[in-house]
Amino acid sequence: MVGNPQELIPSLVREHSIGQVYTNKSYDTYGIGRDLRVRLALREMGVHMHVENDYLLVAPEVLKPYQIFSPYSKAWEKVVISDTYQLPRDKVALLFPSRDIAQLTQKSLDQLPSSHPYRKFQDPLKILKKFDFKNYDEKRNMLGAGGTSKISPYLRFGVISSRQLYHFAHQANNQTFIKELARREFRYQLSYHFPEVLVQSFQAKRRGIPRDNDNKLFEAFCQGKT
Repeated sequence: MVGNPQELIPSLVREHSIGQVYTNKSYDTYGIGRDLRVRLALREMGVHMHVENDYLLVAPEVLKPYQIFSPYSKAWEKVVISDTYQLPRDKVALLFPSRDIAQLTQKSLDQLPSSHPYRKFQDPLKILKKFDFKNYDEKRNMLGAGGTSKISPYLRFGVISSRQLYHFAHQANNQTFIKELARREFRYQLSYHFPEVLVQSFQAKRRGIPRDNDNKLFEAFCQGKT
């Protein structure tokens, strides 16, 4: 679906007579504003919007604001260890009919790719089961070694959760991988508590530093010719 969430979600709610809406909480500036607008639109319809944290292991508001990663990671790990994250056994599948699909013409169908890029939960699981956790510490920063998990897009779009990733890393006893999960969440808590980092340097003394914007030098850098 493409369009304004403030209009699309209420439209779906009306079409399918939905009484409750559940969603993951967003922690970036755009997501916070978007969710607020959607919540207000649903409230006018008498529909309650439930917001839960499923995107991060530790929500930014759980810990006090940190500006340095090391103390944050220690506090983060204490919270993660104190909680238990069990993988769900129940599978719930909800399929809703859509009038939009019925209205598709053959011409519009021909424009769709022959191989649909849809990804399922099993796809990142296959990657993780084959992933070399043992040598992650050594290979993760070697560009030619292919030592990263390449799981980021699956995590970004909710195909797999941070809790599931934590389980895999914990079972592999790889503290470096777990530390990288903490670093990902540290960045989110920075933008949540200090949104100015999205538009300027975090440290005031580093703002206003003159920069060379020579496009030729930039292209040389991109091609490894510096």
